[in-house]
Amino acid sequence: MKLSFAEESEVEDWIDTIQTACVRLRRIDGAPSAAALWATSGRGDVLVSDQQLTSVEQELATETRAALAGHQLLVDSGGCALPLLRKLERGFTDGCSLVIQYSLPAGSGGFFVNLMTGKHVSGAQGTDVALHFNPRIQQNAVVRNSLLKQVWGREERAGEQPFRPGSHGELHIICQRDHFKVLAPGLCTLYRHRTDCRRVAYLAVQGDITVTQVSYDASAAAGAPAELFWRQLGGHLRRIETSPAGVVWAIGCDLTPWVYTAATGGSQLTEHGGSGLLNTMTDTRYFYIYENQRWNPISGFSYHGLATDRPTWSDRSGQLALTKDTVLPPSRHWTWVSTWSVDFHAPGGVDEEGWQYAMDFPASYHGHRGLQDFVRRRRWYRKCQLSTCGPWEKVENVRLRDLSLQELFGEVHLWAVTSAGDVMHRVEARPDGTGGGGCWRTVSTDQPFAAVSCGGHGRVWAVAHDGTARLRYGVSADLPLGTGWAHVEAPEGRRLRQISAGDSAVWAVDENNSLYWRQEILPIFPEGVAWRHVADHVAHVSCGAADETWAVSERHGGALLRRLGVCPESTLGSAWQTGVSGCWSHVSCRGLRPAP
Repeated sequence: MKLSFAEESEVEDWIDTIQTACVRLRRIDGAPSAAALWATSGRGDVLVSDQQLTSVEQELATETRAALAGHQLLVDSGGCALPLLRKLERGFTDGCSLVIQYSLPAGSGGFFVNLMTGKHVSGAQGTDVALHFNPRIQQNAVVRNSLLKQVWGREERAGEQPFRPGSHGELHIICQRDHFKVLAPGLCTLYRHRTDCRRVAYLAVQGDITVTQVSYDASAAAGAPAELFWRQLGGHLRRIETSPAGVVWAIGCDLTPWVYTAATGGSQLTEHGGSGLLNTMTDTRYFYIYENQRWNPISGFSYHGLATDRPTWSDRSGQLALTKDTVLPPSRHWTWVSTWSVDFHAPGGVDEEGWQYAMDFPASYHGHRGLQDFVRRRRWYRKCQLSTCGPWEKVENVRLRDLSLQELFGEVHLWAVTSAGDVMHRVEARPDGTGGGGCWRTVSTDQPFAAVSCGGHGRVWAVAHDGTARLRYGVSADLPLGTGWAHVEAPEGRRLRQISAGDSAVWAVDENNSLYWRQEILPIFPEGVAWRHVADHVAHVSCGAADETWAVSERHGGALLRRLGVCPESTLGSAWQTGVSGCWSHVSCRGLRPAP
């Protein structure tokens, strides 16, 4: 179905009407609970998915999960090629089950079924086997075991061995709170968990067996990102930070901080049922365009370069051709408040006319021409402004690049990095999120900082201007600001730009949008030992209570990702669960509390 609208206002009214109908159907009323997932889109829209479901939502979620989670991983009447490897998209936690339809050929010596944390049956690259179910027909035994850290545990062999060459049937594997339950014709056995079942992400089958069908029921698992219901709140923001106490702070494109007022509505949403305290909000954005030239020995710098050169006017990457007339405000709510002007403050420095020089496109640019500089570029900017309203209270007299909230010693602590790179701290005097709080206090640093994140046990992680990480030590009830910073190196050859700390886990994103996880963080050595590369094309990561981890992928138009397999035994997790693409730019899961 394709919808067409004559004006942008019609699109907004249609979206608002649909959302209002969905909210009423689900009987959602008022502000989201503290256990909510918050996000912003590339357009600055504020969205929230409440994990504390209403009774109606619980019924709808059960129906949705039953429809989506019970499905066939494999159907092949002729039998599939072995080894069989399938990803369990929703994990394999308490209540999940697998049904494997099989037949054993004449002369079969046995087979095995593995439930694994990774793709490698052999246990390579850190893959653990939570359950190794291995009928050995020649030995007349059914072996159950686990492979943890590349070491096999004690085998369990008690019980009958009912599998016979030439037989067929169904093998059922059910995950229960303390053990796996395995059922087959003539067999019922329990295998106590030796590792957290939340780590399981893959199924493998191999040996003298023919598999014709695999059914996977994960309706009891937690809701997948694609199943979440999101509703829009008013306002326009660049990023949001939450906490389990319900305090929600945010930052606009112009680095203005805002505090959530526990109201709903605002902007185009007001007409259809906004409630509570709504305030006027303004935001500003700068748009940039680059003018590119190449040196010609006869005419000097000119717009006539090589055939492979970037366009005369382009974006920063040089891949997209632009003109001053084709750069438009993001929506009808934005208006230009300046004309195009040369940017004399571009990173790297400029000359008296605003030009930056380099040997070739693309390269590292600088503000003075050298003998081997044959190309140059000049950045132009234009400012636009938005006026709207929303359930947010402005925090005056400060501009923030990043912030993080922390529950500590019965209070809510706020750490922030200002636009100048200073680190600030305050104690929220009103932890209900209605605004206000204590006075700002400056935390000394050896250089400007770029990002900050509060973790468990009073730990505060940060990213310095040079791209390395820092860990604040000495934080206590008497010294909430701590006593000093420990230096933590960045991944080799990389510069970090964002960091997020959970109870025990620490994740970071570098300037190339590669995602890293900090290894071996221990109570006696909280700095950890090294960074492990996990993924590429990650725009943002958020780690919260119980090390719950979400991220925003650059792929698929900005998709939400949730990390599967996260547990105290493995804060790294095992795989990503992908949600609906929606031009997401930022997510915060730091208000989510672990399930009991």
